[in-house]
Amino acid sequence: MNEDKMLEFEELENEATHVDHSYTADDIQVLEGLEAVRLRPGMYIGSTSARGLHHLVWEIVDNGIDEALAGYADEINVIIEEGNVICVIDNGRGMPVGVHEKTGISAVETIMTVLHAGGKFGGGAYKVSGGLHGVGASVVNALSQWLEVTVYQNGNVYNVRFENGGNTVSPLKIIGKTDKTGTMVRFKADPEIFKETTIYDFDTLNNRLRQLAFLNKDIKLTIEDQRENQNKKAEYKYEGGIIEYVNYLNRGKKLIGEKVIYVGGKQNDIFAEVALQYNDGYQSNIYSFCNNIHTHEGGFHEDGFRMALTRAINNYGKENNIKADFLGLHKEINGVKHTEVDLTKKWVATISTQKGCPMKCKFCDCPKFGFLGNVSLEELHYEIETILKNEDVDHTDRFNVHFARMGEPTFNQNVLRFAKDELRDLVKKYIHAKTIHPVVSTMLPKNNPKLEEFILQWCDIKNIDYKWEAG
Repeated sequence: MNEDKMLEFEELENEATHVDHSYTADDIQVLEGLEAVRLRPGMYIGSTSARGLHHLVWEIVDNGIDEALAGYADEINVIIEEGNVICVIDNGRGMPVGVHEKTGISAVETIMTVLHAGGKFGGGAYKVSGGLHGVGASVVNALSQWLEVTVYQNGNVYNVRFENGGNTVSPLKIIGKTDKTGTMVRFKADPEIFKETTIYDFDTLNNRLRQLAFLNKDIKLTIEDQRENQNKKAEYKYEGGIIEYVNYLNRGKKLIGEKVIYVGGKQNDIFAEVALQYNDGYQSNIYSFCNNIHTHEGGFHEDGFRMALTRAINNYGKENNIKADFLGLHKEINGVKHTEVDLTKKWVATISTQKGCPMKCKFCDCPKFGFLGNVSLEELHYEIETILKNEDVDHTDRFNVHFARMGEPTFNQNVLRFAKDELRDLVKKYIHAKTIHPVVSTMLPKNNPKLEEFILQWCDIKNIDYKWEAG
C-alpha cells in the first residue's frame, strides 16, 4: 500500500472513531429495566437475525425443561399460532405468584421484567438449568411486541400482560379456576428489533425439540404449526434417551455392532452419560452437551470422554495381549501368562513406504534408503524380498506385511499398486503362507489431499483382492 493510500485510510478511520466532545458526568448513561436488552440485543441472544428470533423460543422452552429436570414436569408443548405468535406450555409447578419481598411486585412480574431475577442462582429451586441462566424470560419479554404469562397454580388461573418491550399493562390477576398446574407463555417478537424476519421456521424448531427429547428421556415434547396452510404436528418422547439419539444419527449407515454402548454415572452431584456406536464411515461424529446446551467447541467433558475411551481400548488391548499376539510375540502382563505363538506361525514384515524413517528409529526391519521421497515399486519389492530371503524362517502360515505409519503410506500411491499387483506373487515365490495379510497404518494426515482417495482404493484391495484378509 502506497503512502497516499495509507494516509487516506487513517483519515477514514479517524473520522469513524474520533469524537469532538467532552467526557463528563453528563455522558454517563444509566439504562433502566430492560432498556439495555433492547439497545444491544445481540449481547443477549447472539443476533437479531433468524437465529436470534428462534433463540427466543429456546429460552422459554428451556424453562420448561428445567422444571422437568427438577422432577415437576413431563410435557412441554410449543405452538406456532397465526401471525407468528409463539405459545409454550409446560405442566410444571407454575411460576411463583406471590409478592416478591425486594421488588414489591408479583414474582411472575419480577421474573419477566428484572434481569438476573429467577430461581437459578442457588436458591434451591433448581439444581440444573440451561438457557441464559435467569435472564432468558426477561430478555424474551424485552424483545417482544407483547407477551402474556398465564400461570396455573393453587387452583387459580393467573394472567399478566406486557407490551412494547416488557412494560406491564396490568398487574398479575386471577382470571379463572383450574385443577392443573403449569405455565403458558405467549409472545410476539418485535419487528422493530427483528428487522430481518419475524417468521419462524417449523423445521428449525422441530429439530431442536426432537434433540431435547433425546437428551431428556421420558419427557414428552410436542410442536404444532397452526399458521394458514401449514397444519404440521410432531410429538417426541424417547424412553431410551441418548441411546435412541445414537440410533437416529446412525440411521441408514452400516453398523459395526448391533447394540449402542451406553455408560452413565454420577459423581459430586454431577451426572454424565455417554452413548456410542461405530459404523463403517471414516469420520467420527461427537455431539457433546452440557445442561442440554450443544457445546460445539467441545470442552473438558468431551476431552475427558476421548481420553477415557482411548485408555479403555488401550487397556483392553494390553490385558488381552492383542498387539503381542498379532506380532507373534510372547508377553506377560499384570501377572497373566499368555500362550506363546511360534514366530513361524505369524511373521510380520514391517516396512517403510518412504525413504527412511524421519524418526531414525532402529527397531524397523526394513532396509534404509536415506531420507525424503516416496519409495518406488522396485524399492518396495526389494524390501519385501530382502525379508523373505531370511534363512532363519523356513515356513510361515501367515505373512503380515505392515506398511508402517512412520513412513506414512497414504502419501505413496506405489503402496496401492504393489499390494494389488505384486505382493502375493512375490511372497509365494519364497514361502508357502496360507494367508497374506497386508496392513496399512496411518496417522490420517490432514495435509494429504489424496487421503480419502487412498483409503477408498485400499478398501477395494482389502475387500476384493484379499477377500477381507487385509487391514
